[in-house]
This record gives sequence, structure tokens and C-alpha cells, in this order.
Amino acid sequence: MNRRLIALLAIVAACLVVPLGAGHLASAADSWEIRMATIAPKSSKAMRILRAWDLSVQEKTQGRVKFRFYPGGIAGDERDVLRKIKLNQIDATSLTSVGLGQVVRSASVLQVPGMFKNYQELAAVRTAMDAEWQKAFDGAGFQHLGWFDIGFGHIFSNQPVTRPADLKKARPWVWRDDPVFPELMKIVGANGVPLSLPEVFPALQTKMVDTVIASPTAALGLQWFHQVKYMTKQADIALVGATLISHQMYKSMPPDCQEVLKSTGKLAHQKALELIQTEELADYNTLKGRGIKEVDAGPYSAEWSKAYGQLRVALTGKLFSKELLERVVQATKSAKK
Repeated sequence: MNRRLIALLAIVAACLVVPLGAGHLASAADSWEIRMATIAPKSSKAMRILRAWDLSVQEKTQGRVKFRFYPGGIAGDERDVLRKIKLNQIDATSLTSVGLGQVVRSASVLQVPGMFKNYQELAAVRTAMDAEWQKAFDGAGFQHLGWFDIGFGHIFSNQPVTRPADLKKARPWVWRDDPVFPELMKIVGANGVPLSLPEVFPALQTKMVDTVIASPTAALGLQWFHQVKYMTKQADIALVGATLISHQMYKSMPPDCQEVLKSTGKLAHQKALELIQTEELADYNTLKGRGIKEVDAGPYSAEWSKAYGQLRVALTGKLFSKELLERVVQATKSAKK
């Protein structure tokens, strides 16, 4: 009798354990934590927008989807993050055009100096080519969730830079994985110092570099402004980026969660675009108020235009086709009408 009782209890226990285990697995499979890396500093306005996006996603998916953020470049430079995505250690990332160019090479056209004069031209190009680039990112294994801007790049330096030849006397930073600015340095006869983004601040402190290109917002957020004395009044370089999520994570979600991620992502990125455009001038004035001296490169605009034109020629056929470049130029012209 005892043996039968023991056997019966064993059967009951097995019946209880199996549903419990199955229920646990279902619960795990029905929730998704998106590990997202970004170079945006922890306390930046960009991170506040990302955290608001996370709250919106959690609310609309009833907690099934949420983000875990790795801000301030703690997951490494953009090349490191892309490698970690391939290894399934990171799921999503907000990349600058340098990182985007590593995923879709033709996207590097967005960061060519002198390509855009204002946000209207930049928006016109992204609208005209959005479907094409969406398809390209999809082919590279990513879902594109939205564009964002870091601002337009000024030249920050410890000596006035008003014309291309002035860069010969400087120690300008070039992003180690960037194919665009090192080529510009060659054209103007300067020697760029290749560094990853996290290495820039200590390099400024030790004077390894004394010149950087950044938007006012980035110069403030990354604290680079503490190490420079001058900034150009002109800003000829659009600093853009986008948020990507790996297909592995994105396609593991049900359609309703995918739709929430896309719709809320669109709103979050639109808010980020509006924020940078409304606050860039204020950040520029803040820098002036903190003692950064403004220098006018306007009298040498023809020299800069010549260098930028030579740069386009050098990059055409390497990073983007002549046909794509012509379409980008045509789209910028449509923004002026």
C-alpha cells in the first residue's frame, strides 16, 4: 500500500511539475528585453527621449517588451557594438553615420561635408531615399526604427581654424572607422589622429588632439568644450544617425509588438529631431557664454567648397555611386523650392 501511495504521489507531482515548467517557459517566451547600446551620455537629452520611448513601449505592450540601455559608449565603439549584435550580446543600437556606413556603405553619403546646408535639405533626402535605405538595412539584417540628428558640425579647436590650410597646423581627430574625414584631411594636407569615440576626451586632455568636429549639443554632452577655445561660426557637416534593431530580436516578437515598436519609435525619433533643431542654437549660445570664441570661416567659403568638391570626387565609386550622389544632390535642390 505504501508503494502504491508513493507511486501515486509521484504521478501527481509529475503532473504538477510539468504545467509549472511549461508555464514558466511560456512566460519567458512572451517577454522581450531589448539590449540597446548608444553613445548618448547617460544624462543627455537623447537618453531622456529613449527612456520615454521605453516607457511607452512597456505601456502599449503590457510589459511584454522593454529596453535595457547601455549608454555613453559603455558597450564600446560603434564597430564593437555591431560585432556584439552579430554575437547576440546586443540587440539594438543608435548609430551615427559612421556606424551606419559599416552596415550600409552608401549611407556614408549623409556625412559628406558640404552636402547639406540645413535640416530641410537633409529631410528631403531621407524622405526621397527612405524606402531604398529601409530595404538596404533589411538586407543587412536590421529593422530600421527611425532617423535622428546630432546636429550640424562646427570645428572646435585650440587655435582658430578659418580655412582648410589651417588644419595643417592642427592635430584633428578623425574617427578610426570613418572613411570620410580621413580622406578630407588628405585633401587639405592635414594629419588626422585616428581614435575611437571614447578615446577623444582623454586625447583632448593630453593634447594628443586639439581639433574636433562636433555639434554644439554633442560638444556639451560629451564635455569636449572644456578642452577647446574656438569654434567656427559655420557648420557645414550634417551629423546624422539612425536606430537599428537586429532581425533576430525583431522577428522573434509577434506582429502586434513589432507594430508598437515601429509606431512608438517613429514618434520618439521625431521628437529627437525636433529637439535638436530647436535647441541647437541655444546650445551654441551656451558655449559662447562659457567662453568659447567664435571664428568666422565665411571669407574662405570658396576654399572649403573646393575641398568638399574634391572629397566628393574621391569618395564617388568607393563609398557611393555617381548615380546615388546625383540623386542626393537633386533631392537637396527640391527642398529649396
